[in-house]
Order: sequence, then C-alpha cells, then structure tokens
Amino acid sequence: MMVQKNKISLFLGVALSGLLPLQLHAAGVVTDTMIQLGDAGTSTSPAEWWLDHNTVSPATDPFTIGGYARSYNHLTIDQNHSFTASNGLVVGPSYSFRNLMDIQTGGNVSVTGDVRVGTGSISYYSTYNGINISGENATLSISGVLDMYNGYNAMNNYLTLTDGGKAVVEDAFSLYYHWAYGNNWLELGGGSLFLAGDKTSDFAEGNGILSSIKVWDDDTNAFERVSYYSSTTLYSTPYLNWLAVDYIEDAAQAAALGYSDDFIGYTILHDINPVPEPATLLLFGTGLAGLVSTRIRRKNMRRCNE
Repeated sequence: MMVQKNKISLFLGVALSGLLPLQLHAAGVVTDTMIQLGDAGTSTSPAEWWLDHNTVSPATDPFTIGGYARSYNHLTIDQNHSFTASNGLVVGPSYSFRNLMDIQTGGNVSVTGDVRVGTGSISYYSTYNGINISGENATLSISGVLDMYNGYNAMNNYLTLTDGGKAVVEDAFSLYYHWAYGNNWLELGGGSLFLAGDKTSDFAEGNGILSSIKVWDDDTNAFERVSYYSSTTLYSTPYLNWLAVDYIEDAAQAAALGYSDDFIGYTILHDINPVPEPATLLLFGTGLAGLVSTRIRRKNMRRCNE
C-alpha cells in the first residue's frame, strides 16, 4: 500500500539554475553545530532543510525544529544519510506551527533522550507539527520518552507511520486526547510503533487514547479514527477492528509476526486487514496455532499532512 501525501517536491537544483522560479524557501544544509532549525517559512514557501552527510547534533541542548514565531520548518532525512540527536528532539516548540521531520525510505534517526512533538501552553499554541516516517527501513529510535501530551494548546500534532516505517520507543509514550479540547494523532498506514514492555492494557477497548489513533483506508483515501468522543462518551468505530496491539513475548511470536528477535519484549501497534479471504483465514489460523499474543480486534473507524 502506498499512501499518497500532499508533499512539496524540492526542485532546488533546477530553480537555482534559473530554469524554474524558486518556489521554496531553501533554508539549507544541517550542520553538526546546529541545535535549532528556526527559519521563517510560510505555507507556500516552507523552510526546507536536508543533510549532506551523516549528522550528529551537539549534546548541549535538544535539537529543535521550529522556533518562537518561526514555523513551517521541514527537515528531510533520506536513505543516503542518518541523523543523531544527542540530547533530545523537539518538533514544534511553543508558538510554532506546521514543522515537520520527514524520515523517508532508508532514512535513520536516533535520539538520545526524549522526543516532544508540539509544546503548547495556556498563552501559546503549538499545532500541526509532526514526524512522518514512511518507507522500508525508515526508522526513528528513541532512548527516552515520546511525548505528544504537551500542554493545553498543543493539538493536532502527529506521528505518521506508513509503508514499513518504524518508530521504536524505549521509555513511555504519551498521546494527548480530550473530549472537548481536541487531540494529537498517531496515524498508522502500513507502519509500526514499537514500545518497550507490555503496553497492551494501555490500548484496551474503552481507553480514551484510542480516540487519538487513526488507520489508513484505501477506499476513503484517508486516515480514519478508531474511536471518538461525543461529549464525554467514547464510542468505537468499525475501524477499531483494523488496529492490532501485539506484545512479543518470545522468538516464536516475533517470527510469526515477521519481526526479528530484537523486538522480543516490545508491544507493537500496527494496522491490519480486518477481513481476510477464507483461504487466507485458513492459512492464518494454521500458521499461528499456538501463538500467544494480545491483539486488539474490535467489533465496533489520514488526516493528510498539510
């Protein structure tokens, strides 16, 4: 499955040669001395950042994408390079909007410390900031916490995992939801979120965090919610049947789910095909006989990244 996104193509080489008008604000190459990407982009001319070598940020401060009144900063990590944040990562500090870390096929980001996506407060918003991880071997590894629960006005921030993209979190994962104030989003479209330890109970049916999780539907060409609030009541949608939460207890379970032994002891959140063909069901049942895992499959739904 290939999820189609509204991405802006970067035609810097052609534009700078004068063959085409420059459509993007080209912020430039990230160097090993930078701790913040804080140019002032706009909706039509985002500040585009990229790597020209395997880059390691200084350990003095968290590496930050965006800044106070500095929005639309986009950092792309492609298959040619890796990025290491030596002292944490912030995507979207206070009063900063629509900043993005885009990890593409083969791209690798490693963070020592915590990751925060969106950092709002009573006085300042921090919205529509995100991390997109898309394609085989596109990976974000976090030694600390993945924090998407950052203040009263930090809503509609997102982590999107598609087409084989993976995020691996060694500590806690928090995701903001509120029946009145709004949500941050975990969006799954063929990608996976790995959380150290058995976290299956955190995503049991009826838990409010499910109202902040979406799965990709090819038919609607969008991410759809698995649960939602109507006033203070949480309702499940048919898409809850598309969400799987598996705890890998041993090598047999890892192999059955198609993962290496490196993921033993992790809980995996991913989307699934809820209605296999009869022949596929027979094979599935035969192949997984004896598999002991905890999986959420319910009876009872992409915001496109702008």
